[in-house]
Amino acid sequence: MIIPTCTDEGLYRCSVTVPGVTNPPTALVNVTLLENPEVFSLTQLGEFRCMAALGNPAGRLQWVMVRRKGNRLRNITMGGMTSQQESSNYCYPVSKSILHVDVTGNDEKIICKVTRGTTTSSRELAISVPFPVRNVKIFSNIGGKEMAYWVKDMAAYSGDAVILNCSAKGRPAPDYTWRLWRENAWVTMNTSGRSALVIDGISKNTSGKYSCTAENRVGGAVHSHSKEIYLSVKGRLEDVTHATPKTKTSPHTIIMIIIFVGVVVVVTTVGVCVLIYCTMIKRRAKRRRKPISSVELEYQPVVRRPSRRFSSDLVPPRARDDFRI
Repeated sequence: MIIPTCTDEGLYRCSVTVPGVTNPPTALVNVTLLENPEVFSLTQLGEFRCMAALGNPAGRLQWVMVRRKGNRLRNITMGGMTSQQESSNYCYPVSKSILHVDVTGNDEKIICKVTRGTTTSSRELAISVPFPVRNVKIFSNIGGKEMAYWVKDMAAYSGDAVILNCSAKGRPAPDYTWRLWRENAWVTMNTSGRSALVIDGISKNTSGKYSCTAENRVGGAVHSHSKEIYLSVKGRLEDVTHATPKTKTSPHTIIMIIIFVGVVVVVTTVGVCVLIYCTMIKRRAKRRRKPISSVELEYQPVVRRPSRRFSSDLVPPRARDDFRI
């Protein structure tokens, strides 16, 4: 078995010699080498340079800029100036691509990649762009409870452990300085440039207005940004009520209180029931003593009609006097 090299590529002819046949059968075959794409160099010297073998069949070379937008990363595809040059390690010329782009503080990295079908080869380079310090924030941890950075006034119990942590964006990484306002002047705290300020036990002497200043050097100039926070101390409940010691209630006293409450409830219930019963009896007695209505007599005279005869037997009954009760 022969392993082909770059010089073995070309058009081959295969023929069969047959005695007495002037035109023997022949076959032509073209031999080419398949090469996978490969990116083997990515540098930044004022400009981004990428060296890659596109492979055979040739792939496509692309530049991708990864840029931060808020809390998300965004990929931006760009095109550079691509040229070819000979290489002794590859059968086909190697592509050299140069990308001119103005990077900012939001750019995270640059990617050079060659894609052919499902095969991809890439290299990436982190972008280091100096920019002044910005977005200074202060987080706090008081008694094991974290506080948000947008809270300006914070309070802690006397003796609590307080951790103030300062964060800022900047390249190169900024140094931090903590100060405490005392007697109309700022007093620098010894934190050795660290972002965290640890107060083991907060007291009135360590309470007040704190300031965190982050600074870095860009282009020969010093840039700084500060953030302030006020930390106050409040007394504990046991410190306020030490003059009135707590008394422990005995079980016997609790039982007596429960019995007393039960008796009061029972007596009250019985009294209400008796009052309702007496009211019902009084109402029934009033109904029995109610006087009987008198009988009204109504007199209706009957007018007699004159008759020619004066015999009583001839007078009709309706002509008699009628009294109705």
